[in-house]
Amino acid sequence: MSAEFLVNTCFVISGLGIIVSGEVRSGEIAEGVVGRTTNNKRCTVVKIEQDGDRIPLAHAKSKVTLTLKHIGKNDVRSWDTVYFD
Repeated sequence: MSAEFLVNTCFVISGLGIIVSGEVRSGEIAEGVVGRTTNNKRCTVVKIEQDGDRIPLAHAKSKVTLTLKHIGKNDVRSWDTVYFD
């Protein structure tokens, strides 16, 4: 399962991680999947939300919010693409 996620906004919530909102451009994204940022930093999806509800899987063309771990606040920015394997 490979996917591309276009980041619209990005911010940090202390104790949770990096929060990115945007659109799944292609494929599907599931909790626990590992991805890499535009600058090749690896990250893991901890949580997926859509319209305030937690969901286990995000499909292409979905607008969602992802909670990511294993990256820092300078590793991903608005309009970056995150690639998932």
